[in-house]
Amino acid sequence: MSGPAKRSSQTPLTQTPLTWMRIGTGFYLSCNLFLPWHTPILQSGDQVYFWMDAQRMLHGERAYVDFFQYTPPGTDLFFLVLFKLFGARIWVLNVAVIILGVALSFVCFQVARQIMESRARSALGTVQ
Repeated sequence: MSGPAKRSSQTPLTQTPLTWMRIGTGFYLSCNLFLPWHTPILQSGDQVYFWMDAQRMLHGERAYVDFFQYTPPGTDLFFLVLFKLFGARIWVLNVAVIILGVALSFVCFQVARQIMESRARSALGTVQ
C-alpha cells in the first residue's frame, strides 16, 4: 500500500510576481485616490477631459454634435456607463482609475513577459 500522493502547489512560480504586481498596483492606486476613511480625492489632470465629456453625455449632449471632442470616445463611454450604473460620484471615478490602472499594468507585464527575460520583465512591470 502506497502512502498518500504528494500534492504539489498548483500555482507556478511564474504566476507569483503577477499576483503581487496586481495587489501592489491596486494598493498603490487606492492609497493615492482615497483617504484612510474611504474619502475619495478628486483628481486633476488629463483624465478630467474624459469624465467631463461623459458627464456631458449623461446630461443628453452628443459628442461631435453638441461639443467638440478630439479623443476617441472609448474612455468617455466607459465613464458614461459607470455614471449611469452608480451615479456621478467622485468615488466612481477613482474606482475606475484603479480598475484601468491595474488592467494597464497587467497588460504591460504580459507584453514584457513575452519579449524579455524574467529579471528585466519583473522590473519593467512594476515601473510605469
